[in-house]
Amino acid sequence: MHKINGIVTVEVGSRFMDVAWRDGSVSRYSKFWLRDNCACEICGDHESGSRFQSWLKIPQDVTLRHVAWDGACLDVVWDHGDHRSRYDLAWLRRNCHVQATSHTQKTLWDSTLPEIPTADYRLALHDDRERYRLLDHVVRYGFVVVKNVGTDPAETATLTRMLGYTRDTHFGAITDLQLREQGSHLSDFPVEILPHTDETYRPVPTGINVFHCITPSRDGGGVSSMTDSHACAKQLQALDAAAYEVLCKTPIRHARRAGNEIIVSNHPAFMRDSAGELTEVRLNERTMSALRIDPEQMDAVYAALRKALEIAYSGAYTVWYPMEAGDAMVFDNLRVLHGRTAFRTERLIRQTNVMRDEFHARHAFLAEQLHSIGSNR
Repeated sequence: MHKINGIVTVEVGSRFMDVAWRDGSVSRYSKFWLRDNCACEICGDHESGSRFQSWLKIPQDVTLRHVAWDGACLDVVWDHGDHRSRYDLAWLRRNCHVQATSHTQKTLWDSTLPEIPTADYRLALHDDRERYRLLDHVVRYGFVVVKNVGTDPAETATLTRMLGYTRDTHFGAITDLQLREQGSHLSDFPVEILPHTDETYRPVPTGINVFHCITPSRDGGGVSSMTDSHACAKQLQALDAAAYEVLCKTPIRHARRAGNEIIVSNHPAFMRDSAGELTEVRLNERTMSALRIDPEQMDAVYAALRKALEIAYSGAYTVWYPMEAGDAMVFDNLRVLHGRTAFRTERLIRQTNVMRDEFHARHAFLAEQLHSIGSNR
């Protein structure tokens, strides 16, 4: 995160305003964009949803008459209606057109990841920097081990509230994963579970998952695994670009019967954004339903899935962590695959999740707050 250290010069052209900052960088702003983003009392604020000014009423070739600035703000007087706008310098820098299109850089990793990302729960409860560190590990690496949560079952919900709002499903808000005599789900049995995405049968799968360890298996089994699915996808792309494209473009049907519901999704295994960057991976052979695609495509789709799963199951992009009592694993379900080893004795893990959008909203707010603190020092 950069510190705002003031403006050196401002140059106004026919379409743009160029701002030269003291750190040597230059930001270019569209004049119409500047006028549209005036957040004065008359215009209202886009970010709060209280926008009074319609941009259809702003001239497409709007021009400005005067620009001035100090150490905190840039002031503009517009020709249109003699309107006056004030822009916070930190806001201008954050929303520079080039920077606004970039995403927080995720760090791809493999089995040689030098250190498991960790954060301290007790510290994060009261310290914004530690809370941001916890969230940022998930954004960058896809997961974090949260230490010192304790074994009080009530702490599961407290930790989850730190991340976002709990998402309730047919499993309930919080589910106890433990051995069951009448098991209905693979997690009810003490068997190995291969790396997978949870609940791929949902059109919007669970987002940020929480596994809170109350009682680990006494026999040393039930070791948790995290697999960097985005690194696996990149490896597949390098080895077989055609197979990668198949998984980016072909809907893979997943389905689950739950009580009086049939939950169905039909999305590609690899989801990309408008810039072509991978944003989500949905891999789970156990929840795949009967594929409904052109028979001529079937062999190519199965071959691509086989290659993707071979990479995911190879261990080359997997790290292992034996959760202790009081640990919690927080992970992005669409960024990493998770699994576990088999075990023989009683084991209790409390599972819940929050929506990705709520999680990333809190991460963005903390980043802004800490950036603001840093810029004022």
